[in-house]
Amino acid sequence: MRKTIIIIIITVLFILALTMNVRATTGAITIKTDKTEIAPGEEITITISASNIDGINTLRAEIGYEEDKLELIESNVTSSKWSNLGRASTGKIILEVICNSEETIKSDNIFTIKLKVKDTVKAGTTLKISAQDIKMGNDLAEENNISDKEVEITIKEKASETPANGGGTETPAQEQPQTQKPKALEQKNTIQESENESKGNLPKTGEATPIIITSAIIVLGVGCVSYLKYKKYRGI
Repeated sequence: MRKTIIIIIITVLFILALTMNVRATTGAITIKTDKTEIAPGEEITITISASNIDGINTLRAEIGYEEDKLELIESNVTSSKWSNLGRASTGKIILEVICNSEETIKSDNIFTIKLKVKDTVKAGTTLKISAQDIKMGNDLAEENNISDKEVEITIKEKASETPANGGGTETPAQEQPQTQKPKALEQKNTIQESENESKGNLPKTGEATPIIITSAIIVLGVGCVSYLKYKKYRGI
């Protein structure tokens, strides 16, 4: 009889242990980033999500980042359904999130963190953001331990700034070499210019013709008048 009672007690304890282990694995969190690669000077947003089939009541964790390479811009809960009683300090953020909703929430994005990569970080560097000491409380007033989480981001080359002219460089216009004329051609041009100047000094034929005709008429008229007077006075 005693053996039977002992076997029953061991079986019940074994079943309870299995149930506790199952409940311990019902809660989970994930860490997501909006970028997997980021350049110095750019910002990245990390979202912390949680899920629990028994409902999410509380979430505690320590979020760590490399403070010599990343700068904290802001951190906050995603909505009024949650409140964070924790604090942020250099290199880490303490989460003490509680649920404000009367309804059971089994899955939700709970917390966001915005970080900026410092300009001194070199391309090719891998940065890690971790969540440690994670504990999640459900609506059954049970708190489960959750394994640590970690996410990595890679630093890429900073995009080069494109000049306003499209990146092209202006090529200075090449000066065309002055072609020297042969001396024979210069002498020919000089002679031609001299001839043109000489021709330019001669009177034009069209302008001299009226003067000659007028002179001829005057001479002819004077001759006729003189001849008539000669005949008149000759007979006297």
